[in-house]
Amino acid sequence: MLLNKKSVFYNAGVMTLSGLALQLLGFCYRIYLSRAAGAEALGLYRLIMPVHSLSLALTISGARMAETALSAAYTLPQDRLRVRLLTRVCLTCYLSAFTLLCLPTLAFTPQIAAGFLGDARTAPAVPVMMACIFLTGFELILESVFLGLKRTRVTAISHRRLWWFCSSSSSGPPTREKSPGILSSVC
Repeated sequence: MLLNKKSVFYNAGVMTLSGLALQLLGFCYRIYLSRAAGAEALGLYRLIMPVHSLSLALTISGARMAETALSAAYTLPQDRLRVRLLTRVCLTCYLSAFTLLCLPTLAFTPQIAAGFLGDARTAPAVPVMMACIFLTGFELILESVFLGLKRTRVTAISHRRLWWFCSSSSSGPPTREKSPGILSSVC
């Protein structure tokens, strides 16, 4: 029996299998990270990552969804100017939200680390986290415009190059000797 690739069951099965594969990869990555960085660094990493995820969601999610949906409507060649204007508006919204989040976060980093996160050792990771969010926001806005325009090849090449850059960095993965803290584990 051949499965129809456009059926709901086929697509649900593919999504389920890819989700399981990603969970398995994440599981293996966490084991590797705990052995390479140590239990203390992994604990600090786990403290800061929910703040990273929340900050990223607060700053980029609305602009990213708007960019994808609206750029998908601009498919004609004469709509290039509209796509550029839309991208500028989304970047402005993102930068405004990022600034509103970043300034108080950086001003109150010691209080956030000690009071909210419960460990003052996470304080050095907060500025690094903000820098990661800043760069990630630009990447996600540009990725959204290309996905909206159905140019997935551009995003695939971008992700491939990013993976190559991260895997071929001279510093290598975090280790106990190189990184007693969590600074290199945040991004």
